[in-house]
Amino acid sequence: EYCVVGQIKKIRKHPNADALDLVDVEFGADKPITLVTGAPNIHEMGNSIPEPAPKVALALTGAMLIDAYHEDRALKKLKPAKIRGIASEGMLCSELELGLSE
Repeated sequence: EYCVVGQIKKIRKHPNADALDLVDVEFGADKPITLVTGAPNIHEMGNSIPEPAPKVALALTGAMLIDAYHEDRALKKLKPAKIRGIASEGMLCSELELGLSE
């Protein structure tokens, strides 16, 4: 219920961080959510989203994910966050965070 497939609708630069982007993602809710990401594959797109728009693994607040950046790979509950002053309502997930690869 907290991990869904989303579709990228808009990408723009984070106003306070060169390596981060703001992404609007639709996933079947009433409105898209905005999140902050440092995903290199998203950053490479810049403002130009290919057609059809890419689908992504989206974790919503409350999702239990693998902490890909900690040695023990513990499960962590995704909490709302402000990243460089911008609220992030979810997280784009890699295979590692979903437990699909090592």
